[in-house]
Amino acid sequence: MRIYLSGPITGHEEDYIERFAAAQKEALEKHPGAELINPAEVMQHMGDHAQLTHQNYMDVSLTLMDMCTHVWLMDGWQDSAGCGAEVMYALETGKEILYDPEDFRV
Repeated sequence: MRIYLSGPITGHEEDYIERFAAAQKEALEKHPGAELINPAEVMQHMGDHAQLTHQNYMDVSLTLMDMCTHVWLMDGWQDSAGCGAEVMYALETGKEILYDPEDFRV
């Protein structure tokens, strides 16, 4: 099992690295032994962020997702266009969607 973390980055530039790290910890606690791809960690190594477009980030994200069998939806994914695109891609490519039911309370 290899899990891709899907969570909002745009609008969360101040704390997205910490939010992804917390989600990574939670996902690994719920799925011990799983491998995990954290796109926030990968994106940190992509050079001058001012030179990259949202589409550049999405291209990398979907390539990373291709290496995974599952997608973990982080809290707030519903409000993110990028996460919406990732969910659609995950469904189109047969990935299993994982989430914390607590994130969907009314």
